[in-house]
Amino acid sequence: IAGDDVLRAVEAEFAGHPLFGDTRSILDREHALSLLQLEAVSRGRPLLRELCLELRQERNQRAAIDILKDPAVTTGIADLLRGGGERFPSDETEAVFAAVLHHLRNGTPGMPVAAGCAVHFRPNDSTPPIALWDPSAPQSPVKQRFDSLIKTYFSSYFSRIGAILEPPEPAFAKSLDRGWDLLSILLPELSASVLAHTRMLGVVSGSVAVGARSATNPLLPSTIFLIQCPPTTWETASLLLHEALHNKLTDMAAPRLLIRPVAGRGPQKIRAIWHTGRPGRNADWPIRRAYYAFHVYVHMALFFARLERLAESRGDDFGALPTFFEGRLEVTLGRAGYLGEELVPHADRYFSRDGRMLFAWLRGMLSRICDTEALRAHVERLRERAGPGPREIA
Repeated sequence: IAGDDVLRAVEAEFAGHPLFGDTRSILDREHALSLLQLEAVSRGRPLLRELCLELRQERNQRAAIDILKDPAVTTGIADLLRGGGERFPSDETEAVFAAVLHHLRNGTPGMPVAAGCAVHFRPNDSTPPIALWDPSAPQSPVKQRFDSLIKTYFSSYFSRIGAILEPPEPAFAKSLDRGWDLLSILLPELSASVLAHTRMLGVVSGSVAVGARSATNPLLPSTIFLIQCPPTTWETASLLLHEALHNKLTDMAAPRLLIRPVAGRGPQKIRAIWHTGRPGRNADWPIRRAYYAFHVYVHMALFFARLERLAESRGDDFGALPTFFEGRLEVTLGRAGYLGEELVPHADRYFSRDGRMLFAWLRGMLSRICDTEALRAHVERLRERAGPGPREIA
């Protein structure tokens, strides 16, 4: 594993690369695209046209960022781009955008979906506050849309969908603060970068989880879900970073195609061999999922490399390192190296030019964290633990 100087340099590039790291440039490109998309679907829709005109006003510059990051707004735009009414009735969508316009003209701060949320997690002064979703907040068309989106996109993660989310308890908010304290020591530049891509956090009842401790979905951007009060600060920090990384890549992919659709034969899949035989876990991943997971595992390798060294000197500050984390660096390096190897044969067919550039950059960053020979050994141990079996399926 690389020394501290190299790990710090890798972190700086993860947070500062002009195309794939710098959060401000990523969010600016995403914001510009969202506004253009809203204007495109506003033709023939006077209400949306009014909203576009308001969002273009200089006085609403800050509010426009909040509104165009709102999950109810982004999914509403996407639905209209597909022709409208695909997922939601047109009158329901109209009510959502009417509520958003009212939110803007009222001068209410933050995202419309967070208007009824009393508790916010504030990582630092330069990162927008993250609202903690409160299902008991007053009903509105935006809140109803968000509830529908949760049911639509997270049925595979959690059982008893009607009772997924809970009001945030004080202990949960405190655990987030402690998780951020740890992240800001481990990876100050990277953690600030990725958490700027998250604006809503849902608290999931531990009684409804099906093997999942956290979740995101690219079709529900800016939002992450965590099980109520992870047992340790180390796990809170890990889950926050992991899920926020998914949101960062979703924002990055919005204005630039990374994985292109391929006509003809159905898409191939890569077998996540560490899930093979595990109940409730799908081991056969589409190329897109494997690509997104590779992005996360490369970053998490840096997290665990830094964590191992910090745990030795700062364990008293954050409690004992959980048993779950023992050997986690080697496991994460094995998975990152494995996915990198398995994705190489698909790069020319499935990856766009930007997708290939990002993939090559991530592989280069991984080789700086762990030299090629050691990484290869981690991959081989991963394969040995998984046992024989096909790695790729049609």
